[in-house]
Amino acid sequence: MNDPRCDIPQTPATLPKTKSTQMKYRKLTALAASAFLSTVPAGAATLLSNDFGGGADTGPGFQQLYNGQGTASADPATGTITTTGVDNASIGLNTSGTVDASAAPGFTIEWVVSSFSGDSFNDGSGSRVTFNGWFFGVTTNTGSTGSALWNNTAESVGILIDGGSAFTDWSFAQRTGGSLDSNTALNGSQPTVASFNDGFTISLTINDDNTWSASSTGLSNNISSSGSLAAGTYATISPSLVANTTIQGTQVGYVIDSVTLTTIPEPSTTALFGGVLFLALLRRRRGA
Repeated sequence: MNDPRCDIPQTPATLPKTKSTQMKYRKLTALAASAFLSTVPAGAATLLSNDFGGGADTGPGFQQLYNGQGTASADPATGTITTTGVDNASIGLNTSGTVDASAAPGFTIEWVVSSFSGDSFNDGSGSRVTFNGWFFGVTTNTGSTGSALWNNTAESVGILIDGGSAFTDWSFAQRTGGSLDSNTALNGSQPTVASFNDGFTISLTINDDNTWSASSTGLSNNISSSGSLAAGTYATISPSLVANTTIQGTQVGYVIDSVTLTTIPEPSTTALFGGVLFLALLRRRRGA
């Protein structure tokens, strides 16, 4: 007489490791891995790219941004920016149109500077950066006069080399609602003039959770810092971003090699599902 307790079906974990079951497992594993790999975002979307005469550009073009003081010039075709004369001269480049990053979880803007011309930073005469400093970042103002400077416009975020006695210190600067909301020191040691002269790169990331991070390369003392923005900043600025760089001073200049503004890609739900399925199959395999 057969014992009915012996008729309990075998669970998948106790199935014999036949060639058929091994083949099915390999197929499922391959499908899960394929789903995971094929749905990972290919990369960030480039909203703005300009190499100032070196090739094809993406997004709005650049224009001279100038407060009309002293003698200064900025050439959008070559990325060359120079000042002479009075300390009040503020000159730079900004985009004549906006780009929209509001649908992304963040964006990164990168400025590559090929050279800086200046004898020193902190002397009382000769070439020097003054007052509102040297700025790399974004605003929401496409104007080309003094009202569109980072320190005059309603909204701006960026990296600043301060003017006056402390202009060689890196700062994170933010204006919201037309007033200076933040001017946070990034590091206490100034890079050498020679390292500025030889060129450098500045990268700034702004996230939709109202946090930021900044870094530089090519300088004798680079920055790597992060912090928080004023509440609601991302929602305010991300739909109408304007790339902006300016310098205020006497007998100083710099050349922008390139600027790019890219979005941070959304995580893929399908990719996450594929990854979970793959791990589940792997765990099941190990338990067999």
